[in-house]
Amino acid sequence: MNKIRDMMHEKIEEDKKKNYEAILSKVKVKGGIGMKKRYILVPAFSLILILALVIGLNRNTFNNEITEIDGIKAEIKINKLNDMAMSSLDADIKTVEVEEIPEKFDILKTIKTPEGFNSESIYAVYVRENIQTEEYNILNNYVIDYRTNESAEKSITISFSDTYEPLRDYFIDKENSKVSNINDIEFVIYNYEKMYITKFEYNGIKFDIETSGISEEEFIDLLLSIIK
Repeated sequence: MNKIRDMMHEKIEEDKKKNYEAILSKVKVKGGIGMKKRYILVPAFSLILILALVIGLNRNTFNNEITEIDGIKAEIKINKLNDMAMSSLDADIKTVEVEEIPEKFDILKTIKTPEGFNSESIYAVYVRENIQTEEYNILNNYVIDYRTNESAEKSITISFSDTYEPLRDYFIDKENSKVSNINDIEFVIYNYEKMYITKFEYNGIKFDIETSGISEEEFIDLLLSIIK
């Protein structure tokens, strides 16, 4: 692993492009949140990542008695994860500019993050058509990464696609998970340490959201800003 870290450091020194630094920073930060290993290859114009998957184990569930939020009917149930495990996944990540995101995702303009957060990087995640194909040529989803200058442990990652389920760098077994409902949109919300995680579909767009270091109230407000 030390050799891999050295390779990453050399690459960062060679390539000062802002978006590359943002993605590399994201990988390092997330490595400290319930993760044990990262295997990373860094080609010239993309990042091919063998990412750690996290599986939720020993789940306990508690329900928050919330029946209305800002006049919107709501039922919030948080599924608490007590432990984590790992597997692996490969993908090709390429940076994109906000202007390159199709207009059909204009709903993203309504997203309201907590104070102090700014969009740090935007990228597209590509997968291979099949295991025999070397080229990563299928656009699976887009990702917007929000950070704050206040703390490296605070982050918001919003993945979205109108075609495929956004890829996660972890897996959570949904069996027996409690379902939340806000404005007739169903969510399955998980909490692990400082993280809140959910996925849902709204207006034909599949969302996968992961946060770290923000409160439960801020997390719910973030969801409301999308589905109102």
